[in-house]
Amino acid sequence: MDAERIATGFSSPLYVCAPPGDTSRLFVAEQHGLIKIINLPSRTVNSTPFLDISFEVGQGQGTGIRGMTFDPNYATNGHFYVSYATDTGGFWNRGVSHIARFTVSADPNFTDPSTEVTVITTDQPAGGFNWNWLGFSPRSGDDGNLYICSGDGGNVCDFGVGHAPGGNGQSTQTLLGKILRIHIEDDGTYTIPPNNPFYGSQTDKQEIFTLGLRNPFRASFDPRNGNMFISDVGGV
Repeated sequence: MDAERIATGFSSPLYVCAPPGDTSRLFVAEQHGLIKIINLPSRTVNSTPFLDISFEVGQGQGTGIRGMTFDPNYATNGHFYVSYATDTGGFWNRGVSHIARFTVSADPNFTDPSTEVTVITTDQPAGGFNWNWLGFSPRSGDDGNLYICSGDGGNVCDFGVGHAPGGNGQSTQTLLGKILRIHIEDDGTYTIPPNNPFYGSQTDKQEIFTLGLRNPFRASFDPRNGNMFISDVGGV
C-alpha cells in the first residue's frame, strides 16, 4: 500500500480526527495552538483556522495542544474537547494541563475561543509528560464517559520535585501517570462514574481509572470488542 499526500502546510501537527459521521473533513490539531480543517473532496486547507488558542497554550516542545475529540452528540450540541498544556503557571510554575470544552459557531468551520469551558486541570511539575490523548468510550454502558491519558509529570524515572514517593504513576493522591475517566455533564462539568476504582473515596483521586503509567501519549478503542489500547511512550 502506498502513502498518498492529501494536504500540506502544517506546523507540528499532532492529532487528526473528525466529527462523528463527517466524511468530508479532517481536523488537524497543531501543537502550538491551531486546529485546521482539510476539505477532503478538494484536498484544500481552510485559510481560517477552525480554532486558534495559540495565545494561551504552551509553545515549548512538550506543551501546547496534545489531543482533541468531538462530543458523540456533536451534530446537535456542537461541543468538542481539547487537551492542552501551558508553559507556565500552576504550583511549580512549570505549566498546567487543561481539558477544555469549546462550542462551534453558526459557521461550521469556525469556533470562537471565548466559548471555552474548563472541565478539569492539573498542575505540572515539569514541562513534559502532560495530559495527552482524550476520547469518549464507544462501549455499551460507558456512554458520556471521557477517558484522559495523563503523563506522570516528567523528570527522570518519575522522581524529583512534584513527584510522590515511589512515583506519581503509583500514587493514588495525584492525577498524573494515569488513565482518567470522568462523566461529562451537559454544562461542561463532570461527575465520577460509579464503577471507577476509587469512586466515593475521601483520600484517593476518584477520577483514576488506571494507574502506574509513565506517559500514555495515544490510545484507541477497538471497534470490534471495545478493548482499549494505549501507547505509553515515556522515557526513563
